[in-house]
Amino acid sequence: PPPPDVPPPPPPPDQKFTPPPVVVPPPIVRAPVPSPVIIQSVPTPPKAIQYVPVAAPPAPAAPPAPPTVSKAAGAKGDPSQWITNDDYPPDALRANEAGVSVIAWTINTAGKVEGCHTTQSSGSSSLDNAACRALSRRGRYSPATDSGGNPIAVTQSRRVVWKIPTDR
Repeated sequence: PPPPDVPPPPPPPDQKFTPPPVVVPPPIVRAPVPSPVIIQSVPTPPKAIQYVPVAAPPAPAAPPAPPTVSKAAGAKGDPSQWITNDDYPPDALRANEAGVSVIAWTINTAGKVEGCHTTQSSGSSSLDNAACRALSRRGRYSPATDSGGNPIAVTQSRRVVWKIPTDR
């Protein structure tokens, strides 16, 4: 262990020790503290928006009523022969696809079929497309006419039943 600390030697006797002067601290001055200023922000209400009514634009003129069909479009030939088993798509036969296609088309003012589309699918796009192709190729009509005898376009629809032919 280290040796104990030795106390310092006493001051020499020929020196006279004078203590430091006593200092009195200055008195405590209490300054009045002003109460804090509280600033409250009051929201300024937004300026009132003044709505000025604007006159609505005039309604567009109603479209003219569709012409009244005075005489319906007449099929030229037998419509039941326009789509036959000969129109059965080979890929649908190989896949054993069958069903009912519902198609719709427009008969134009010249009596020709246009815009054929499927309104209810047979479940086979091949059969649905074959129905429209055959009808568009073979369907011919005398155009429908209005009360003035003018040809007008009309729309027709049909169900096509696709059954796999037994004689294949």
